[in-house]
Amino acid sequence: MVKTAPGVPRTDLDTYRMSEAELISVQRELKECVVAFGPLKRFTRGMIELPAGTTLQGEPGEPQEFAPLGSYLLDPHPAVPRADLLAVLATQAGVWAYEPGLALLSSDRDISHPLLTRRRILGVSTVDAKAIQVLLRAYDIGRVTLVKRGSNIDADVLQRKLKPLGTAAAHLVFTKVEGRNVAILTIDESAAEV
Repeated sequence: MVKTAPGVPRTDLDTYRMSEAELISVQRELKECVVAFGPLKRFTRGMIELPAGTTLQGEPGEPQEFAPLGSYLLDPHPAVPRADLLAVLATQAGVWAYEPGLALLSSDRDISHPLLTRRRILGVSTVDAKAIQVLLRAYDIGRVTLVKRGSNIDADVLQRKLKPLGTAAAHLVFTKVEGRNVAILTIDESAAEV
């Protein structure tokens, strides 16, 4: 058994096909990766979140089937994509991937899962300050947390252009839908309790 950093390249892990790799996280922060060989191997890839002890194991791989963005944006625990278990989590939770190469999932139903942070989607906008401002006003948003997931836009520059004046709080997720950069306005309904 070997303990290594959680940032160990996936290609290095793939070299040892007869091994198990388990990512260990404490309060959503990746701490280490343990690689087991021979009789110590229990599965191919896995992750554990401490102190709750929430686990996920399976065969590594990206989701192969995609569906349109639903009513909820689901942000997986950081260890899930790092362990290449996004497809396993999607199947287990009954949700789907909506964009190839992104570590985000979606659903049309209000689900609760300890490895997913659920955000209800209020609206989707182009990545244009004026269009985003209209969206913020429509939902009375005054405090915005910016999140980038797979988008190449400069969120800091865009944030300086925004002038939210409302009273509610929301997350603005810069990501891709159908290959295009978009801003998704969301309300965080379930900070994962792990």
